[in-house]
Amino acid sequence: MKIVCLVKQIPRPDAIEFDEETKALKREGVPLELNRFDAYAVAHAARLREEEGGEVVAMTMGPPQAEEALRTALALGADRCVHLSDRLFAVADTLGTSRTLAMAIRKEGADLVLCGRKTLDSETWQVPPEVAAFLGWAQVTNALSLDAVGGKLQARRLGNEGEEVYELDLPAVCTVAAQPEGAVLDVEPSANGQIDVWAAADLVPDAKPGDRRFGQTGSPTRVLAVRDVSPERAQELFTDPAAAAARVRELLEERPAPETSWEKPERLGEQPGASYDSWSLVELVEGRPARVSLELLAKGRELAGKLGGKNVALLLGHGLDDAAREVARHGAEEVVVADDPALAEYEPIVWAGALAEVLRRERPHVLLIPSTSRGRDYGPRAAGELELGMTGDCVDLGIDRAGRLIQFKPAYGGNIVSVIMGATTPQLATVRPRMFEPLDPRDG
Repeated sequence: MKIVCLVKQIPRPDAIEFDEETKALKREGVPLELNRFDAYAVAHAARLREEEGGEVVAMTMGPPQAEEALRTALALGADRCVHLSDRLFAVADTLGTSRTLAMAIRKEGADLVLCGRKTLDSETWQVPPEVAAFLGWAQVTNALSLDAVGGKLQARRLGNEGEEVYELDLPAVCTVAAQPEGAVLDVEPSANGQIDVWAAADLVPDAKPGDRRFGQTGSPTRVLAVRDVSPERAQELFTDPAAAAARVRELLEERPAPETSWEKPERLGEQPGASYDSWSLVELVEGRPARVSLELLAKGRELAGKLGGKNVALLLGHGLDDAAREVARHGAEEVVVADDPALAEYEPIVWAGALAEVLRRERPHVLLIPSTSRGRDYGPRAAGELELGMTGDCVDLGIDRAGRLIQFKPAYGGNIVSVIMGATTPQLATVRPRMFEPLDPRDG
């Protein structure tokens, strides 16, 4: 079995500082390290190689100093490495990064691609599903354990409502959420081992400056600003988990609920102008809309008002009549239903394919997706299939006077918030739970 591990070098999260003058992160002198979840992936790959035979190849895209992360991967068990390094690759967003990585994986060849479930700097959760979409391979995310069984991959995954077990045909892309039992991750970078450096010309024969397949020119999202939102730490320490949980509940109760209203704000922008709808994808729990989906519908009502359009709920699944009536009581002005027996149980490729088809056909201006285990799975894959920009794990949203979605996305453990705008339509964002308050239900 040939396994490619996608890894990333990141600034050490506890060493991040914000420059108030430049309104940017300080980069110079900040210590760098291998993303911890990617270290889990290499450890899983090494264990699978020991059991099944084969080869582990660590791959990264980054500047020359990213070699250090690859040397750590060698120490963790990788047999050799590929370093994608070229000025054409610079300032890529998740889609641009995923496209380039998929090209490199095709060139290298693999039976299995392993990645950490997220990086601890940007915290997007998007690259692995988008890589899987570009490759057209099966995927599973958020895996707790991996086993090779009869030429297939068996993954125990942390899902929306507990653990799920998937069996995938290879080739496949998988992200891991936990280190394998007994793995030693605190290692010194290896001074030995093969590291091949590939440029854009090694991936395509006609690479050129400004190539829209790579880097910033191949990326549909832009960071408009970065804000320091580091909170004041109370530094309360607990040794009893129950006491810690009780204190968290107290703090959550003290936090004021975000305001939501049935009253839609006036349309932004100069009249006359086009009106656009805001869509929210509704996930269900035991047949009823999940709270996070009702939160998105509440926010969607505000966005729809500013866009001059309708607040639309999108339902995927089977037997959705009751759920459709419920979302109408919580602020949806229109309900779009994709009802099919094939969608009765969650399967990432089927759901992503259904979502991509709806996006192709309906072309909503804005679509909000819950940042759940599932939403982070099917959402980025659909974005990758359609090569659309997406911002992951947003904590707030707005609309500018041109009708573009403004997305506020945290990073570095919530100490930094980036303000992001996309250039493609539909404009896609996954949104964290508990960011908004659901509307009180109304009948009629």
